Amino acid sequence: MAPLISFLIPTLKERQKKFKSLSDKIYLQIEENNLQEKVEVLSICDNRNLRLSVKRNMLQKMCNGLYFMHLDDDDRVADDYCKTVCEHIEKLLDKSPLRNGTQPVPDCICYDQMCEVNGEFFIVKTNPNRDMGLTVIDMNDGLKICERVPWQFHLWNKAKFSHIHRTDSDTNAREDQNWLKKVYLEYPRTFYNIDKVLHYYYFDKEGIGENKSSCQL
Repeated sequence: MAPLISFLIPTLKERQKKFKSLSDKIYLQIEENNLQEKVEVLSICDNRNLRLSVKRNMLQKMCNGLYFMHLDDDDRVADDYCKTVCEHIEKLLDKSPLRNGTQPVPDCICYDQMCEVNGEFFIVKTNPNRDMGLTVIDMNDGLKICERVPWQFHLWNKAKFSHIHRTDSDTNAREDQNWLKKVYLEYPRTFYNIDKVLHYYYFDKEGIGENKSSCQL
């Protein structure tokens, strides 16, 4: 039985503490919810011998999940991420009749993201009709609510998008956006949204060396 989801996490030897913090959290969720057959975690660790885009391409080729997502090694996911996502996918599969031997599952599964950028908190929701920029749509007790298109940390249908790879021209700072532009050329049509914060992002320009190399949410 193929797993439902594949976590794809490139990292570096110098960032093993950050990677371990993320992977330990994921593996704890897998163990506590008996999801060993449903969740796959793949990583490539090197000493800056490979470009980030190359590592992401390799992981994408290796994965076996019905869905895959690309994470950074200092990303954070909700404590119930694995359980929540697997339950939603199983419900989708239960409702999807077999057609020509396959089940028509959504192209992308989305969820909310909580961000802290330079001390400011805001929530990012997904809307496939937006662009890659953040559009403020509401305020909730002083907390900005923004929208943009689905991002690489959402769940992408492996059967439809696994062949889309990053190129050598991608820079580390923009390789996610370059990949997404190629994804959208494939015209993803069906989206399923989990109305819950399941991904967390942190960026502080004063601590770039300890966090992100660029402010890409």
